Amino acid sequence: STLQQQRAVTEQLRREAGIKRIPVSVAVADIVRYISEHEQED
Repeated sequence: STLQQQRAVTEQLRREAGIKRIPVSVAVADIVRYISEHEQED
């Protein structure tokens, strides 16, 4: 059971490592733009 859990964790980490990362500054700029575009709807 423990070995299976370890394998599952390893698989998850491999999947996450394969995800394309973006700089935090780009993510923040996207969030700020999204908020600015949608603030009237709030």
